[in-house]
Amino acid sequence: MAFLEIRRHSVYVPPDLHLSPFGIRLARRVGQTTGPFRKVYTSPLPRAIETAQAMGYKVDGSFELLGNMGWDVENELQNAASYRSIALSLRETRPTAHYAEQLANLWRSFLERLSETEQALVITHQKVIEIGTIACLPENDFSAWGKLSGYCEGVKLEYANGHFLQANILRVDPYDEE
Repeated sequence: MAFLEIRRHSVYVPPDLHLSPFGIRLARRVGQTTGPFRKVYTSPLPRAIETAQAMGYKVDGSFELLGNMGWDVENELQNAASYRSIALSLRETRPTAHYAEQLANLWRSFLERLSETEQALVITHQKVIEIGTIACLPENDFSAWGKLSGYCEGVKLEYANGHFLQANILRVDPYDEE
């Protein structure tokens, strides 16, 4: 079974495009508990690339699809606050469903490059994680999955024989400095 770990970038303070010092520390802490990863992919936005690097990984590729869902999708999901609300949007709106299909295909292509025991990491953005996860597991009931991914949070997808099997939510306490 291959695994794809998809995480939201770490903390930044707009309008700055780069991680804050706190964001770098958080990504480093999360990076110490993840991996190893055969491949690492990110959105092309600096905060995604910097998160992967702060986690201790070299970026193997950046993909526009991971950083730009398009205005139509953003408008459709502007009030989405949970996996459930995004799942409902996927059933009701064409631009979001089309984008979700593209994400699922991209993630599948990442996994097809791995052996059965390898993992890949994707660093992307809030709502992209949820849209893609729901597209990969459309039969799931997402009503209990809760809020959208916070900084450095995400999911870990299991994949075997050309199929996504399940996802585990990855939550992070950003203030747990242990």
